[in-house]
Amino acid sequence: MTSQFQKRLNAKYLLMKSDPFYSQKYPDSSLNNHPFHHLVLPYKLPTVLDIIQDSLENVKNVELKEDQTPLFYSLCHVLTELPIIGDNILLKAGTQYHSNLFVSPTSEVPKISITEYLTRLVKFSPCSKECFIMIIVYIDRIISKTNFIINSFNIHRLLITAIMVASKYIDDIFYNNEYYSHIGGVNREELNRLEISFLNLLQFDLSCPLPDYLDYFSKLESFVSRLRRQNKKESIIKIHHLATNQQHQQHNQQQQLQQQHQQHNQQQLQQHHHQQQLQQHQQQQQQQQYPQHVQSQQLQQQYQQIQSPQRDTRSNISKIINPINDNNSPNMTSSRRKSITQQQTQFIVPKCIS
Repeated sequence: MTSQFQKRLNAKYLLMKSDPFYSQKYPDSSLNNHPFHHLVLPYKLPTVLDIIQDSLENVKNVELKEDQTPLFYSLCHVLTELPIIGDNILLKAGTQYHSNLFVSPTSEVPKISITEYLTRLVKFSPCSKECFIMIIVYIDRIISKTNFIINSFNIHRLLITAIMVASKYIDDIFYNNEYYSHIGGVNREELNRLEISFLNLLQFDLSCPLPDYLDYFSKLESFVSRLRRQNKKESIIKIHHLATNQQHQQHNQQQQLQQQHQQHNQQQLQQHHHQQQLQQHQQQQQQQQYPQHVQSQQLQQQYQQIQSPQRDTRSNISKIINPINDNNSPNMTSSRRKSITQQQTQFIVPKCIS
């Protein structure tokens, strides 16, 4: 947006510079003779209404924080664009600031940002909401009447002075300068001087007609509504984008799990195959190292299997040839001995054995 403002300013400057009757068409002796103005510009500076109108057409990618309302964001947006435009104008003019008014005694830019400073004013300043709209009205009036350049050196002190003056003019109950000096981080005597300079720039005219107030309020409200619509669109896009991202992530996770499972199975198969190969190799090595020992064991087993039936036959033959003689047993009776001896005499020995 700043680049568009810069193009617009350059076009106005070239148009006015080429017009020889510019001084007759736009007589403004108050600009040249104003005691707080040392840099005379051949064109009018963009006002707050110009910034709001340009924002309605070109604002994009709005990101509201949790503690920011759309109205607060619109105020921060306008009050942040003003010093950027002023810094660019003074940079082209070859100076940092055109006046010492509302500038820090150290001539340094305050370290606190405009958004943080305005948040502090909203939090600790006991004033109505209408006062913050009057800040824009007063700043816009100063720019349009005196062509005062607002930059990064004077915006903070201009804000604390404007909120204090608006609170005194609009609210029934307001605090003194010492309280606002603690809020704004300036000395009380310095704030008193800033208040007088601010009233001089406004020519002590703090009134605001109702149509003018409603005009500023309607422009801010339209800007706020545009912010809300933009946020709804962006939120829908973000939700859809997040949903698609989640689906894509789930699909990628499933693919990764499947790949990991396949890799695990392949590793297990490779390990099993490797173990089988190791076992076979070990068996081959054992067979090569001890073949004779294995053969001797096998021959012994075969020999034992052949000898076992022969032993059985010999034992049976010995039983037949040498029967058990229980004649000498002490428990046997005499009659029994006689019967056994008779049976032995009657037993016929086979010829193959005799």
